[in-house]
Amino acid sequence: MRWAIITGTYNVSDLVVEFCRYHLDLGVDQIFVSDYGSEDGTLELLQSLVRDGAVQVIPLPTHRFVDYDPSNALLQKVRENDAADWISFLDPDEFLRGPADLRKQVERKYSEGIEAIAIPRYCRSVGVKPVLNSLAQVARWLETGGGPCGPMGDTGLTGITGAAGADGEV
Repeated sequence: MRWAIITGTYNVSDLVVEFCRYHLDLGVDQIFVSDYGSEDGTLELLQSLVRDGAVQVIPLPTHRFVDYDPSNALLQKVRENDAADWISFLDPDEFLRGPADLRKQVERKYSEGIEAIAIPRYCRSVGVKPVLNSLAQVARWLETGGGPCGPMGDTGLTGITGAAGADGEV
């Protein structure tokens, strides 16, 4: 079973290498990145992982997301290249959390013909503040101990979540 992550990045130089290395160490085989025009060195930091073949950066033909859906375009590219059997869609500030044998559990579910599973993806366990953008996420976060977080809001215009304010405490 080949496991891939699809993610989009924009000015996440403070997270991008940790995000990639963490998930590769967890057992992910490849990470497909669509960058939204980062200007903070995000793409430069990924170059060693690109050279190693662990990360593939897919250029965006446009930033006009009314005409172009980057997540589905990346999914289509993964399918066309038969690059993965199992795909996780994650933002670069989301870190999967699970048992040490998470890869084996995903493989087992895949071999059983299960097409989707829920994997917790909070950031507290690695010292990164999660981004919460719904009351349901806030409730889950509080149920697991809470802590510092970053508030977000969705513009509804492009489906991309954008910052609505400064860091907060839930």
